[in-house]
Amino acid sequence: MTFSFRLPADTLVDLTEDGDGRLVGTIGEVRKVASGCVALMVEDNIVLAMDMVESLTRLGAKTVETAGSVEEALRWIAKTPFDFAVLDMNLRGTVSFDVAERLQEANTPFVFVTGYGATMDIPPSLTDIAILTKPIDEGTLAASLGDLLKDS
Repeated sequence: MTFSFRLPADTLVDLTEDGDGRLVGTIGEVRKVASGCVALMVEDNIVLAMDMVESLTRLGAKTVETAGSVEEALRWIAKTPFDFAVLDMNLRGTVSFDVAERLQEANTPFVFVTGYGATMDIPPSLTDIAILTKPIDEGTLAASLGDLLKDS
């Protein structure tokens, strides 16, 4: 059996450079670090979003709302107070930096997730935000969220 895939050239990313050391990637202990929390998950891939919702729920999140676009995420932020958020950096070619800045204004802690490594130019106001690389194991997610939530 043979499969053939065609991808538009503008959806491909050159991954020739390594990360800059800010990427989080060590495996950690899985703990219920998000017990009782209300979370926002911003991810444009439905399968990855469903997987992350399951992971966040296993880590104790009471509620996980999902958004697949910057606009949808901004609507959620305007009407719901979140304890934390997990943001995919690249949403079908649109970066989620507007969402990140809105979360900062609301004092809502968050982490970025990306499948593209750390090659993206990040605004100075967001350079201290943790970046998790896909695929994300629950230990790494638990460690990152534990750090995030204890600092908030």
